[in-house]
Amino acid sequence: MLDDPERGAGTVLVLALVAVVILLSASVAVLGRAQAAGASAQTAADLAALAAAASIAVPTGMVLAPEARSAAGGERGCALAAPVAERNGAAVLACEEQGGGVVAVEVGAPGPMGQATGRAVAGPPSARAP
Repeated sequence: MLDDPERGAGTVLVLALVAVVILLSASVAVLGRAQAAGASAQTAADLAALAAAASIAVPTGMVLAPEARSAAGGERGCALAAPVAERNGAAVLACEEQGGGVVAVEVGAPGPMGQATGRAVAGPPSARAP
């Protein structure tokens, strides 16, 4: 019986099965972290766009021209978007004031498989296209 060629085969099969389970678990964990990074980037983009659009609007709901905003002491929208995104773990990749109080922001956040990005547009509903 000592010459049985299948002796120890069960151990090898169990080790292979354990290796496959560990590999699949690690893959699911990385994908979960990538999904979380994408959600975090989208949240940062949403908050940055809202902060930028809110900084353009005056309390009465009117939207001021850039010259009037600086004369009124208000911050430019895109200037406020960057620190809000940074506080949420992202960096502004692009920011554009589209007029009428509408601001479009794109941010990037580090993720396990590269950079996760998020895009958001905020502003008064009457100023945005349908």
